[in-house]
Amino acid sequence: MRSEISLATAAAVERQLMLVHAFVIATKGGPMWSAVAATFDVLRALGLKVPSGRDFIERFATTILALVALPPMQLSPVQLVLLLTHEATHVAQWYADPARMPIWYLQHREKRASYEAGAIAQALAVQWALTGELPANVEELPSALAYGYDLGPEDIALARAELEQEATAIAAGILSTGPARTTIATIYREQPDALDPRALELIRVNSPGVL
Repeated sequence: MRSEISLATAAAVERQLMLVHAFVIATKGGPMWSAVAATFDVLRALGLKVPSGRDFIERFATTILALVALPPMQLSPVQLVLLLTHEATHVAQWYADPARMPIWYLQHREKRASYEAGAIAQALAVQWALTGELPANVEELPSALAYGYDLGPEDIALARAELEQEATAIAAGILSTGPARTTIATIYREQPDALDPRALELIRVNSPGVL
């Protein structure tokens, strides 16, 4: 029987992601983050589709270069593993193109949509490895795209198209290079019975070297 990820396994994933993908973790709080939250409230009042300042602090993680700032809420082991995999992907995106990535993310909605699609896909790969299941169709993929990142309909369509392609590959056990591989390999080492047996079989066949 498949077991739930333990706190110890989640902690091991956190350490390994930080080591392999070279980032540090902090918790949101203090005057600086309060000022950022106030900015989000202003942007929201101006009509941008972004979280409220409170939601930004309490519900959203934020990655800035190689810093991952987590919300102060208590996360379950599964939530933590999925969130860190997502945010580690943004760190990897920055390392791959450090000069342009932050500018493109902030200035270009289509690039922001693509960056988010890549990070969501990495977390989806971990979710699939744990449960053997993915959303039944692209419309069920993360709704935060519609309100959390100030994306227009065409940007959301782009992100969902990328996610649909990734989901097809993931369902066959074909895992893109990225933090999901680190997370899954660590869970396999620490707590192999937390992973779905069928997913493990497909990963062994179609993504050799991950496990």
